[in-house]
Amino acid sequence: MNQITILFDILTTSIFAGLIATGVMTAFVYAAHRVGLTSIGMVDAVGSTITGSINKSSFQVGVMLHIAAGITFAMLYTLLFYLTPLGSLRELFVPIAASVGAAHGFVVFFILVPLLAEHHPIRSIREDGTKMALVYFFAHILFGLSLGICLTLSPLFS
Repeated sequence: MNQITILFDILTTSIFAGLIATGVMTAFVYAAHRVGLTSIGMVDAVGSTITGSINKSSFQVGVMLHIAAGITFAMLYTLLFYLTPLGSLRELFVPIAASVGAAHGFVVFFILVPLLAEHHPIRSIREDGTKMALVYFFAHILFGLSLGICLTLSPLFS
């Protein structure tokens, strides 16, 4: 396989897996919001950080940033497996990716959510604090699990 083909395969795998894992993560956070665990959904929380209010444009900005972040992190996970000896441990992709998701969720739980919530322009987000951070922690584990499944099934690692 030449380098262009490998690069294309890594990119398409990352985009596909990133979209699926981001969708799973978003569905989990949306469900948590619908049952009252958070006062606002992840996409609106991210978008309103930029726009300063919750409206159609904050949702659109949030969707774009959330998808871009999901694909970017999927690319990092894919490269982690492809460029290290982990790529030969295909049967361990799911638990390893879930562990990476947990580590990422840990950073989100203890650093990003508290920092963003403290300075967020929307009061309800500042008040959600720990509940929102906990939901996002588990959401990142689901992101890792979903991505691990996608990478396990990917022809890139066959």
